[in-house]
Amino acid sequence: MKEIKLKGLNQTIYKEKTKNNLDIYMIPYDNKEGFTVNIITKYGSNNINFIPKNKKEFKTFPLGIAHFLEHKLFEQKDGIDPFMFAAEKGLDCNAFTSNVITSYYLSGTNHFDEALEYLLNLVYEINLTDENIEKEKGIIIEELKMYMDNIDFKIDLAMKSMLYHNHPNKDDVGGTIESVKSITKEDLLECYESFYEPSNMFMVISGNFNIDNTLKIINDNKLLKEKNSSFEISNQIINEPLKVKEEYKEIFENITNNKLCYAVKIPYVNIDKFVFRSYIKNYLSIKIGNISEFQYRLKKEQKLNFLGYDIEDADDKLIIYIFVETDDYKYLINELDKELSNKIILKEDLERQKKVQIAKEVSKTDYFNIMANLVVSDVILSNKVYENRIDLIRGLNIEEFSSIIESIDFTNKSVLVVKPKNN
Repeated sequence: MKEIKLKGLNQTIYKEKTKNNLDIYMIPYDNKEGFTVNIITKYGSNNINFIPKNKKEFKTFPLGIAHFLEHKLFEQKDGIDPFMFAAEKGLDCNAFTSNVITSYYLSGTNHFDEALEYLLNLVYEINLTDENIEKEKGIIIEELKMYMDNIDFKIDLAMKSMLYHNHPNKDDVGGTIESVKSITKEDLLECYESFYEPSNMFMVISGNFNIDNTLKIINDNKLLKEKNSSFEISNQIINEPLKVKEEYKEIFENITNNKLCYAVKIPYVNIDKFVFRSYIKNYLSIKIGNISEFQYRLKKEQKLNFLGYDIEDADDKLIIYIFVETDDYKYLINELDKELSNKIILKEDLERQKKVQIAKEVSKTDYFNIMANLVVSDVILSNKVYENRIDLIRGLNIEEFSSIIESIDFTNKSVLVVKPKNN
């Protein structure tokens, strides 16, 4: 068993691998009550062009099939509904599909052994019939229709359609009504047999539990032991241009105030992804964060109602999203252009941000569920757990920071203005 000691955080993560290559990350908390058990497959909505297991040629699958498969795993052969099982044991049970993963989890304060065993059985057995597939299509189509009435959902899709030419990030995780209708039993089985292999999956267990007992339950699980995993997935390489697809658009929705979505598309540079993302987040915080001069001034001028930001991975690209509510979107676009292109950074600003970032990393260790999410993010981002996060943050320096920011073309952006329909 490998011990991953998180430097400067007084936290140890234990990593083990089963005989059939399932990675297990365990974060024990003897002083806490409760636990969370997560099983993740590195299979999300973006995996639609790949060579299925035991096949030789690439195949294109319908949009939304990963999300559909997530739904189908919740229909067990024994007829025991996972949500009913969780309710009877006082547990929380759910799953979600993103662009790059599908995650299943059970969490609670009691019945750890039963929860772990149940989750393994849930993921490593599938129950597909023509009848339950057709039934699920109707459920998911209704779900998609509900999302289509959600303003934020529509804005998000509109924004991504402007940013991306080819990358599947532009498509909704759930697919379209047409793509869901086209999913077949054969499609689902090929995806399940390809991506739900232990070598393409990992577990993250955090909270109050016994490591030896946990490993025994996992290694003794009959369904998991039957999986012989050495298959490596070949996904089709996506050619996504750096240039945004569309620079400006206005749309009208049932909203009260104008919304502005401002997104910049940049390439990853040849440094560690955690370090690069740290520089970008720190730059955004310095320039337009909650306590920045920018926000203070615009709110004082009554030009800004709300401003938030986020980042999104797209393989070798990174997207910076800025979301604004304002009565004067033209003024805000101009001010964002000026602020982001003014690339002068003071060393004391970076040093202050480093202290804030370190404080946040330290505070995360108090919460076993947050630590579980952190491990999942690390593995997906870089296929490892960062044991030296504090050292990496301390190593951020003004020379590298300035060089990276200077290389970014903030004019390579998409701007979406959403106006009230009554305009």
